[in-house]
Amino acid sequence: MRHFEWFLNILIFLIPLVFRRGLGDLFVGLLYTMEASVPFVAIRAILQTTGKGSSVATGQLDDNYNQICKNRISILYLINLIILTLVYFLVRIAVWPLIYWLYAYQRQLRMVEAVFALPLHCHLGTMAIFLFQAHWFIRICKTTVKAYREYHSTTKLMKKKSWFKSQKDFTN
Repeated sequence: MRHFEWFLNILIFLIPLVFRRGLGDLFVGLLYTMEASVPFVAIRAILQTTGKGSSVATGQLDDNYNQICKNRISILYLINLIILTLVYFLVRIAVWPLIYWLYAYQRQLRMVEAVFALPLHCHLGTMAIFLFQAHWFIRICKTTVKAYREYHSTTKLMKKKSWFKSQKDFTN
């Protein structure tokens, strides 16, 4: 599977550089900028592999206090997910309106005029890439919300249990 990813990278990034005839420098540059979110995806995978990640993905959370403590989400994992969500939004979602705005600015057009001035194949290509990115952004947001809820609920439960435990020790 790893070889297939390298092949896709060659197709997606090198071929447009050769066949673009000097056009679309901004678009190609922004496609490379989109890779800024990849380190956070890799960190998330590393944290999950080492057991510092979320038990949301593995479904291991139950009512047993010891199990909750063992499978508790790490704050590092949660912070990484929040940064991933923000960076992914900035470099993979918010960039598309920026592309249209920059085109309108360069051509000295209003935004609506710029949208209608572009050929249909440009809109179709942009929409295809944007929909793919939006799909993954929604999944990342759902994962972040689940991880936050898990972290908040387990932290709350652990504080509650430790409070009851300290009260028991106090009365004895």
